[in-house]
Amino acid sequence: MNIIERFVYDILKNNAAAKDAVVGIYQGVFSIFGMVKGAIRTEHEIKVYDDFFFGFHDKPSLNSSGLLIGHTATSVFKNGIGTAKIGYYDINKATNFTQIADTSCCNNQQGSMLAWVSDTKVAFNDYINNEIVTVISDVTTQEKETLPFHFSSVSPSGELFSAINFCRFGKGLSGYGYDIKYNDAINQDAENPISHTKHGDLVIYNQTNSQEVFRLSAIKARKLSIASFPELAGYEYFSHTCFSPDSNLMSFMYRSFNGKKNSSQLFVVNVNTGELKALPTAGMVSHLHWLTDTKIVAYCNIIDGKDGYYIFDTQLDSVQALENEQLTADGHPHSDPHNKAKFVTDTYPNRERRQMLYLVDEAKNTSKQILDVYSPKKFRGADRVDFHPRYSQCGQYITIDSPHLNSRSQIVIKTP
Repeated sequence: MNIIERFVYDILKNNAAAKDAVVGIYQGVFSIFGMVKGAIRTEHEIKVYDDFFFGFHDKPSLNSSGLLIGHTATSVFKNGIGTAKIGYYDINKATNFTQIADTSCCNNQQGSMLAWVSDTKVAFNDYINNEIVTVISDVTTQEKETLPFHFSSVSPSGELFSAINFCRFGKGLSGYGYDIKYNDAINQDAENPISHTKHGDLVIYNQTNSQEVFRLSAIKARKLSIASFPELAGYEYFSHTCFSPDSNLMSFMYRSFNGKKNSSQLFVVNVNTGELKALPTAGMVSHLHWLTDTKIVAYCNIIDGKDGYYIFDTQLDSVQALENEQLTADGHPHSDPHNKAKFVTDTYPNRERRQMLYLVDEAKNTSKQILDVYSPKKFRGADRVDFHPRYSQCGQYITIDSPHLNSRSQIVIKTP
């Protein structure tokens, strides 16, 4: 992002409609230059799985055995929301797609929240018999169990699930909900102690002992926030939960929406003690990931600061700006599981509609572009295809979603 682009971005960033209009015109002029550079450019070994996307950047799509999970759409997605079949490819074999299940709960940006729970089990959100459920499915035995809520993340230990209200999430951030009958589902079990959907609470649930271990209301989160929030007629929600590598901490966002602007506060909770910290963000937090058991890298702004990448140390209660000439715009970071100083992150389409993937060494303050693609103009708004880069569980590969084939594809990249 150059100086002029940054200036215009800072003016328009709080007005989504105006920003999208200006970006559309700007890219319309320059996109021809991006198109002639080719669909994809990289020097690294890749495999492409067409019509097969994963979703968000907060968890791996490729397990240590080489099974690549993802979604294939089974309906026309409207406002980025639809239905899909869930399955996997074995990247070590020339095998076809193996289906695990179908789900009524899918969107372009986060899929069904599909996640590895163990080496053989995956979790995803669904809507079965008018009930909101998390499905946990064993890919080897096809055995399934359900939890009576929609989950947002699962801890690396596989024991803890965070749960948020996706009805509120989808209304607060267009394209992030599901196309289901929420009124029926919200009232499905008012007596259920973990039925958070009615009031929109954030809940952490221990699957092993079937116990709720943490609950937070939006009202309490608002009172504990450092960032100031405008009057929003009480419309608040939680999003973007993520557990630390040791499963002891969880980060999340408390957000509010006034029909024009989203405001965000980043929190961290100790899941063992319930201790809650509001990190010194100043109303804008977009994407983040845990670098270590106590450190977070996030694209956000901070008190008396500007938009950019920052490193938060939750143990030392410190924050440090990550100054890097290539990392001047919003992206989706994901840390290397074996080298906590390194992470990958991406960019949104630039003026030529080229999207970049970077490998970053936070300790050395270096970054290297490892791939870029052309994003066709139809992939905008709720239909955009963010890379959402994520390391594999083994750390030997990076996977991304990509629009370069004019569809939603998943790319597996051999780690540089």
